[in-house]
Parts: sequence; C-alpha cells; structure tokens
Amino acid sequence: AHADATILIVDDEPSIVRLLTRALQAEGYSSIQGYTDSIEALAALNTVTPDLIVLDINMPGMSGYDFLNDLSQRLTEDTFLPVLMVSGLSEAETRIQALQAGAQNFLTKPIDIKLFLAHVRSLLETRFMSLRLNEVRGVLEELVRRRTAQLQQAHLEILDRLGRVAEYRDDATGRHTDRVGELLQVLHRCK
Repeated sequence: AHADATILIVDDEPSIVRLLTRALQAEGYSSIQGYTDSIEALAALNTVTPDLIVLDINMPGMSGYDFLNDLSQRLTEDTFLPVLMVSGLSEAETRIQALQAGAQNFLTKPIDIKLFLAHVRSLLETRFMSLRLNEVRGVLEELVRRRTAQLQQAHLEILDRLGRVAEYRDDATGRHTDRVGELLQVLHRCK
C-alpha cells in the first residue's frame, strides 16, 4: 500500500541509508531519497514533499532534534508528516525526548527490518488518512460556505417579500417600505 509515497531517509551512516532504501524498494516503495547530511536533507524539503521521514538522532552538523524543530516550523497546524526516529541510543529518556520533539515512532539500531517496515506501513497509512481527512474537510467547508450564502440570500428574499406584503395590505402606505429603504441608503451614503 502507498507504494508511490515519498520517503526521506536521513542518517549520517551511508550503510544504514542503503540498508533501509533496499528494504523499502524490496517492499515496493519507489520514491525514496536518502541523505547522509541532515542540512542537505532539510534543504531538500524546499522542493520535495515527503510522506514519511526516517531520521537519525545523532548526526554531525544538525542533530535529529534540531531537524525536527526546524521541520515543525515549516508545517502548518493541520499537516501531519510522520517522522520515524532511529538511533543507536536505546535509553528510555532518548525515546521520550524524540517523541516529545515531534517524532511519531522510535526504533533502535540495529534496526529490525520487519519491524521497520511495519512502522513504515502504519505511519504511511496514518499520513494518507490525514490527507484524505483534510480533503474532505475542505469540501465540507466549501459546502458550508455555499449553503450559508444560500441561506443569507433566502433570508433577504423573505424580508423583501414580507415588506411587499405589508405594503400591499394597506393602500394608504403604497410604497412606504421602499421609500424608507431608499432614504436609509441616502443617509448611509452621507456618512
């Protein structure tokens, strides 16, 4: 599922990037970009919209935490972009810090490929579900805008018709309601 998803792998160890890339390709994923330089990977986000980022914590130049911090500032509030952190550090505090920094999942090195692929599938499913929800929300918001405009128009038509009914009930007033409306428009323009 989601074989067309764009996956970014950011790890300063080329062997890890190759291993994860091969595992993803064997699973049918075709749009994989690997980076051993976290700064270069962050710059790639200017032109690439990934569906998942696999990110190491300890890297020269920019740590995974710094990468996450910069990434969070680029995303809008309603954008869900999953990050799977990988690290040779297995302490509970490291996991907690990674999750608090914005990662959705955490794996320790050496990476169990079956577990890695299960995390990838799960995170991509959540990503694409989030995208579908955003699309549906956009459609519903447009529907609400249209319906609100229709209701406002209907409200104005009802008021106009009630005014006309009032005019026709009493021949002495004739166009009284229209004259009051025209006078109010003149007064409003004079302000």
